[in-house]
Amino acid sequence: MAEGECCPRLNEADWDKKEMEWRGKPFYRTKYWSIFHMPLNIGGVTTKAMAELDSKGLVEDPTLMLSREESMFSSTLLLSMNQDTDDPKVERLSGNYVSRLFQGSYRDTSKWIKETMQYCEETGREARDLLFWYVTCPKCAEKYGGAQTVIFAKVD
Repeated sequence: MAEGECCPRLNEADWDKKEMEWRGKPFYRTKYWSIFHMPLNIGGVTTKAMAELDSKGLVEDPTLMLSREESMFSSTLLLSMNQDTDDPKVERLSGNYVSRLFQGSYRDTSKWIKETMQYCEETGREARDLLFWYVTCPKCAEKYGGAQTVIFAKVD
């Protein structure tokens, strides 16, 4: 990333309509609060989690910050790690995933979900679990003229 940038800009060719297989991929797991899917304390939760990973030399570059929404008021934040540990806060993801990269306003998330589900159906698969990587912070989204979001759909 260039000087003064805090969020990466992803290349569509690297992230859109890509398939990946994770077999026990380690993620640091923590919770954050929201109101009607709008995050409340995600900044502080992320800062604390990244500091813990950094102190243990476990930061992956780039770090996938995945959100799994469980309700309108609570979500799980999963931060990818460069190696596994026996920490009880580690969740290991396994399966085949399809990724879709979207750019624009976070208000379009429901449209993006529909497009992801439709893409999976068109390729003969069913999306069983969705994980969201909100790549762009609000400050960078304003600077870049829109946010980037990757949706990972588990298809096996």
